[in-house]
Amino acid sequence: MSRATTNDGAAAEVSGAAVVVYEAADGEASVDVRLEQETVWLTQRQMGDVFLTSTDNVGLHLKNIFADGELQEKATTEDFSVVQMEGGRRVRRRLRHYNLDAIISQSLGRAECLASAI
Repeated sequence: MSRATTNDGAAAEVSGAAVVVYEAADGEASVDVRLEQETVWLTQRQMGDVFLTSTDNVGLHLKNIFADGELQEKATTEDFSVVQMEGGRRVRRRLRHYNLDAIISQSLGRAECLASAI
């Protein structure tokens, strides 16, 4: 079992996967990346941290990606069990993660929105 620190500072345990923490040189930003099934997996919260946007925006872009048929949700998502500390107690949650294809598509959708706003 691997141990990682979530973005809010809470400890999380992840079974069956490698978790790599990427941190900016100045220590200001970090993201825990799940490496499993030969790809990278992030939650909507993690994607929001990476792309400096809200989880609502990430969710909206992903919803449009799946609705437009750009990607198949079943092929690009996986629910992983994560144990995290919440209010001093350990809680197991199933969190939806998105693979690298969805992460890249989400980032491209965000870039298109930013470009159209200019």
